[in-house]
Amino acid sequence: GGGGGGGERMNPADGGGDAGPDGLVTAGSGKAESVRAVDVLTVLREKVAFVSGGRDKRGGPILTFPARTNHDRIKQEDLGRLVTYLSTIPSEDVRARGFTVVVDMRGSKWDSVKPVLRTLQESFSSNIHTALLIKPDTFWQKHKTNLGSAKLSFETSLVSVEGLSRLVDPSQLTSDLGGSLEYDHVEWTELRLGLEEFSGAATQLLAQLDQLEAGLNRVPEPQDVDEARKLLEEHNRLRNTISTAPVDALDREGRSLLQRMRLGPSHGEGSNEGGGSGGTWLSGGADFQSVAPKVSSLLDRLQAARAHLLQSWSDKKLHLDQALQLHLFEQDATKMSEWIAHSKELFMQTVTDVGQNHQHSMDLQTQHQHFTANCMNGSVNVDSVVTMAARLAEAGHYGAERIAMVSSRLQEDWKSLTTALEERSNTLAMATGFHQGAEQFLLRVEGWVKLCSEGPLPSATAELEAAVKKHQELNEEISANYTQVSESGKALLDVLQRSSASECDESAAKPDFTAATHSIMGVLHQVMQGHHEVEGAWQHRKLRLHQRLQLCVFQQDVRQVLDWVEQHGEVFLNKHTGVGKSLHRARALQKRHDDFQQVAQNTYTNAEKLLEAADQLAQSGECEEEEIYQAARDLELRMQAFIQRVEQRKLLLDLAVSFYTHTKELSVWMEGLQKQLSPDLLVCPNTVEALQALISQQQQQQANTQEAAMSVIREGEDLILQLRPQGSSVAHVESVLQQLEESHAQLEELFHQRKIRLDIYLQFRILQQCTLEVTGEMDAWKQDLQKQSQDFSNEKLTSPRLAETNQDQLAQDKLALGQSRLVESSPEALTLAQQRIHRHMERRLAMNNMIYEVIQQGHDLQQYITEVQASGIELSEVEGSLSSQVEELQRLLQDKQKELQQIADHTHTHLEQNLQLRHLQNQVKQVLGWISEGEVMLSSCMLNSSCLSEAEQLQREHERLQQAIEGLLHADSLQRTHQVALALQQRAELLVRSGHYDPDAVRACAQTVALHWQTLMLRIEDRLKLVNASAAFYRTSQQVCGVLESLEQEY
Repeated sequence: GGGGGGGERMNPADGGGDAGPDGLVTAGSGKAESVRAVDVLTVLREKVAFVSGGRDKRGGPILTFPARTNHDRIKQEDLGRLVTYLSTIPSEDVRARGFTVVVDMRGSKWDSVKPVLRTLQESFSSNIHTALLIKPDTFWQKHKTNLGSAKLSFETSLVSVEGLSRLVDPSQLTSDLGGSLEYDHVEWTELRLGLEEFSGAATQLLAQLDQLEAGLNRVPEPQDVDEARKLLEEHNRLRNTISTAPVDALDREGRSLLQRMRLGPSHGEGSNEGGGSGGTWLSGGADFQSVAPKVSSLLDRLQAARAHLLQSWSDKKLHLDQALQLHLFEQDATKMSEWIAHSKELFMQTVTDVGQNHQHSMDLQTQHQHFTANCMNGSVNVDSVVTMAARLAEAGHYGAERIAMVSSRLQEDWKSLTTALEERSNTLAMATGFHQGAEQFLLRVEGWVKLCSEGPLPSATAELEAAVKKHQELNEEISANYTQVSESGKALLDVLQRSSASECDESAAKPDFTAATHSIMGVLHQVMQGHHEVEGAWQHRKLRLHQRLQLCVFQQDVRQVLDWVEQHGEVFLNKHTGVGKSLHRARALQKRHDDFQQVAQNTYTNAEKLLEAADQLAQSGECEEEEIYQAARDLELRMQAFIQRVEQRKLLLDLAVSFYTHTKELSVWMEGLQKQLSPDLLVCPNTVEALQALISQQQQQQANTQEAAMSVIREGEDLILQLRPQGSSVAHVESVLQQLEESHAQLEELFHQRKIRLDIYLQFRILQQCTLEVTGEMDAWKQDLQKQSQDFSNEKLTSPRLAETNQDQLAQDKLALGQSRLVESSPEALTLAQQRIHRHMERRLAMNNMIYEVIQQGHDLQQYITEVQASGIELSEVEGSLSSQVEELQRLLQDKQKELQQIADHTHTHLEQNLQLRHLQNQVKQVLGWISEGEVMLSSCMLNSSCLSEAEQLQREHERLQQAIEGLLHADSLQRTHQVALALQQRAELLVRSGHYDPDAVRACAQTVALHWQTLMLRIEDRLKLVNASAAFYRTSQQVCGVLESLEQEY
């Protein structure tokens, strides 16, 4: 419901006020309440003001107030509403440029025009770009106009009609203003009224259509069949309501308005003006053209809203139809499920009974067939429901999943029932077959037992074999019957157990097959007892038949085995006694013997079986026990002797093949070694390690060859020992062994000669290596000696030297030089010089020993080569030239030794001279120490005296000082110390004359001692002269004073 009023035509006066969204009434007004044409209809028809559709040069709209004398009679409120309404007519983008207001003041007074300007100022002054006032007719009125317009907020201009045409294009001005724009105010007013009435009615109808669609969306979902049918009836009534909606009438009205706006008054409804233009113009055409798209939009929205509502109605109709179908389907499915459940309940009442015997099972089977036929009649209804579900799903039903679930549940229920019925049919069929087979088996048991117990045993082999075959056929018949009954019973029990478990899982009431299971097991137990009885009787007769048959067969087989041994086996062994004279022949005999053994293996197996059968026959009681055992013992002894001969022959042939094989392999091996050991093929490696590895390899080859030869010889000797009783092939084997021993002896001699050659090469390579090492040591020592010589030269160059200056400066430099060189004469320097000469002597001795050992090693190698040649071993040309190479190495070593000896002697001389210099420096340092201490003592003595006694005291102190200095110098007198200094100078001169490598240092030592000694002696002499002069002075002074005093007294 809710759509009953949709067909009523809406009154524009009632519903047009909310047409603002379409821009037909309130668009761009900016006010809360919209002004419509009907609201200002009276003042609008009086043509107080109008919007002609003209545009100024900026594209802004033109609002015109035509010339009239009664502006003051119009109410201010009505004029304001009119201006407000007219301001909404142009489109929003045009309004945004601002209005050009044209006020025609011709024929009017200022007082009558003033309300117009005040209304413009109050209503929408912000939307006015300029106001053009057409001049009044008199100057005074013009003056008053200027005074009044000065109070307005928008720009105003006084213009004439001619001046107006210069500001606004005449084509945009109406004829009363001197323009050519056609404008019919009556037509314009009627068209605006029609547009606004159409807009209100369309808007109201759109709202009603939206309400109908919202009502469709609120329709509830039906819960059963009756509710679905009721909703469908209400939905069909709603279709009539939608059909009566006046969409088409409004569409015709809107299109008529559009035609009038586009083609002019001659094409519009109610137009009674012909005009000369033939309908090609329209008053306010530019403004109406901007409204036309909005009218078209309303028309489109009406059509779209009705189409959408109809589509929604159709969709809802489809949904409700499908809901009715769904509830009808579920109703049918529920009825079928209830019928299936009831049928299954009836079925479960008799499902546990499978019959106590064959007849009972047959009766139950017949009853079940009738019940199954009745149940299967309902399959048509089930198929009908399932088919309906499939059709609904194919048709795209919204509840396809729900329908599929219900259909699947129904099919599962039906399948469960049919499966249970089928399983029941199979179970009853199995029970019927089992009871029938069990009853037949039990009836035949007595006859089978009787058949196995009667009749004597035949004695002939053919008759026994026929009896055994017939007896076996009887067993197969019994086993087939028993197997059939047993398997059918077990299968039936399995079915009952599975049925019990499955029914337990699927239903609340658990079927109890215990009684049926016990009944079946009881029948199976009876069948098993009967089969056990028949099996015992059959096995007893089978044993008797087989024992009797085995006795006959045993006797025949024993005769066959002994005949083959005598006629074939012994003949073969007597014929083949030798082992052949070659590996090929021995392998052929071995192959023939292996083939013979394979043939004989069947005889061995038959004999073993016969011996086993003898025990069984002896214990069976069917024949004489002693006779069987004796025949078995004879057969066993005969076979053991034959097998032993065969095995001995086998071992002999295996040994012969092994001997010939190893002999051949060893011969090939020794031939290859003889070629390898040829002196012409000997290639001597260049390194000691490679030679040692080659010697080790040859020793390993020699050892392997020795071991292989001994092993083959032992095999040959064993073969000869086993061949001697037979006497065949012995001589040939002995000749092979002799050839093998001779070849081995030749190979050993080659190994010996090769070892001697390799030893010579090894000693020569060792000599070369030692010579290289010694010469390397010699070169290294030579560099060390040269470095020492360079060090001596550098030491000499870096030592301080005396410059050529005056004598005083020379004496001071010598003194300083001696002091600086004596710094080097420390005990550590002396010890270092001694160590250096000691290390030099040790290294020289070690180097001489190394050279001697290498030279001696070369002499030993030459002597060894000479001894080898004297022993008769021929050496190759390369090996013979080794002696000359050794001599060349020795000459090289001796030449280097001589060169090194000279350098070592020279270095030794330098080292001895360095040691002598250090000794000399130490002695000089000692003497200088003594002299220095004397100078210190001399400096500590008093030099001046004031009287004779003091002068004499100085003389005595000087004598004691001289004694102290002599004691300090360890000399009896200063003369002795002078001799020591002279001895040092003489020794230094000897070192210089002997060619000392640093004569300046030696001379510096001598000069230093001489200078210090001379200085000390000069100071002592000067002091002695001073003391003696002082004493003489005071003595003479004293004598002179005495003479003067005596003279004074005399005078």
